[in-house]
Parts: sequence; C-alpha cells; structure tokens
Amino acid sequence: MPSNAQIDILTKSTNTKPTDTNPRLPVVQYDSTYNYDKQYDISSYYGLKIYCATQCNTMRYGDQANHPEYYNLRDRYLTIIPNPDTNSSYRIALYDSLSGYSYIYRFAHFNQGFEDNYQLNYYFVMVAYYEKIKELYEGKDFIYVREDDNGFYGSTPFNGLRSRETFTRNSEIKKETLWHCDGIGVDPSDLNGFAYANGKYNRVVLYLSNEEYGSYYCYAYSNDMNDGKAGNYILGKFQTPEAYAKAKRQKAAAAQAKKKKQEEERAKINAERAKQDRENHERLVRLYGQQKADMIERGEVAIGFTKAMCKEAWGSPSSVNTTENKYGKHEQWVYGGGRYLYFENGVLTTIQK
Repeated sequence: MPSNAQIDILTKSTNTKPTDTNPRLPVVQYDSTYNYDKQYDISSYYGLKIYCATQCNTMRYGDQANHPEYYNLRDRYLTIIPNPDTNSSYRIALYDSLSGYSYIYRFAHFNQGFEDNYQLNYYFVMVAYYEKIKELYEGKDFIYVREDDNGFYGSTPFNGLRSRETFTRNSEIKKETLWHCDGIGVDPSDLNGFAYANGKYNRVVLYLSNEEYGSYYCYAYSNDMNDGKAGNYILGKFQTPEAYAKAKRQKAAAAQAKKKKQEEERAKINAERAKQDRENHERLVRLYGQQKADMIERGEVAIGFTKAMCKEAWGSPSSVNTTENKYGKHEQWVYGGGRYLYFENGVLTTIQK
C-alpha cells in the first residue's frame, strides 16, 4: 500500500480500538453518500482518486492490440482519466502515479455509460466517498434498532452486524444497544455472493464496538446511507441517540394520543348508551309505571304482565305454541334454558323456569 494511504484494511480484531497511523490524503472535491453516483456520467469523475481494494486485472494502455497482458492493481491508488479509446464506452481509464502507466479496465456488462454497477463497488472505493463516511460516522455513537433485512435485499450475506474476530454475522444481537464507531475500513476479502446484493453494498465497513459484544463491523450501502424504505435508519439498522430518543418520544406521544382517542370514543359510546337507557326507562315508566319499569329493566316478569311487558323483559320467544278453546286463547312462549311463559287471553298466568 502506498505510504500516503489513509484507507484502513479490515483485519481480525484484537478487541482494541483501531488506530489510523497513515497520513490522510487531501479530500477530493466529491461530496456524496454514494460510492458511485449513477446520476453523473464518467466525465464527472475525471481527476478523482479511487482505491483498488482487491485483485483487479487490467490491461496497460497500448497493450490491448499487440500483446495484451493483465496487471493486478490491488492496493493501488489510481486516478480516473479520460479514456483514450473513445470507442469503448464500457471501459474506464486509470492512471497509476507510482508506475506512471495508464490502465484500462473493462466491465463485463458495462455498456450504458458510467451507471451504477456492482463491479464498481466490488473492486474500487472512491477515496472521497471513504472520507465522507469517516466524516459522517467515525467517533460517533449509534443505537442498534433493527436488522436491515428489508425488501429484496434480505437474503444477501452483507447485512447485519459481523464479528471482527470470526467475520461471521450475529443475528442474536439485542436491539436498542449502544454502539460506538471506532473507525472506517475496507474489506479486501473475496466477497462471495456480492453480485447478488444488486449493488446495494460496497467494501467500505464501519468498525463498531459495544461493551457486551466487543468488536464488530458492518458494510456500508452503495446508495443512500439512509434507506428510505427502511424508515430513514442509518445503514438500515442504526439511529443516532438523539434520533432514537426523539423516535421514542414520538412513539410514546402517539401511543398516548391513541389511548386518549380510544378513551374519548368509549366515553362517547357510554354516554350514548346511557342516554338510550334513560330514554328507555322514561318510556317504560310512562307505559307501565315506576315499579313495573324497574322490574322490566332487571329482566324480571310477574303474573299479570301483558305480553308486551314480558317481551320488554325477556325479549321475543324462540317459538310460540297457541291453543284456542271456548274459554279463550292460550299461548306457550318457549325460551332457551328451559324457560316458559303461559298466557291466557294475553295475560301472563304461569312462569316456568
């Protein structure tokens, strides 16, 4: 690695806070939370430095036709320059200041200009993007609030928090735990399955530490660092302590408002029910007098009640058996639970329970 490199390489943790002993390069004029921002064409990147994070075989310019030989640019800092081969829109030209040579890198599926492409994120890190991530997150605290298993990307191996001792993902980390960002690095390993992440991630990682769990890391997003679909969580899983406290307050306020609304609705329903009961009581008193009205409201019947009064007290029967003779009309009202009422000429004469 060049002596002026400021990019830190992900290695096995010793559970000590990472330090950056390399001098920092001047920050390139590129202010974006995208490793590669697809809204710009390739000419917008001329003069910007990139870091080749893993083995990347390129051709030295001028060798393509005669004796193509591939050169590995791993650990090199390169500058994006105009491509001398104007007929190759899916190639980018890279200048290596150490060797003084220019190199051509060709993207296998790169035929629509400088679009977002997983190969860009697999091999290269924009130095200014790296610096931007350091500026945004290094030395700051975050609350872990959720896994970033959201939507299409849930099956990729790059989400979640990963141990710096074992390089494995831990899906059992408790939510609402406090983490400190100790530094920013780059993962140079062979990232199996990287293509299937559809360009969501890149090789930049955040070094994180927690008193209970120790040293961990997580991958940065290639696109917006705040994933809108994930509710504007940082890297799909974190919130700042301030944002977390605000969200907790908002959640508590929303719960309180919901509870108040439910109580108001219950009070309204109870008031309406009380009004109906009062009006019904007044109606029964007008029809049958205070004593009988009280009995009816308690669900009681008595000998001498009319059929209307019994229906007010017990409701309509499930069935009615009628008999008529020279003495008049006899009715048996059948209710559930072995209850029966017997009427003669419309007046209750017998109660069977």
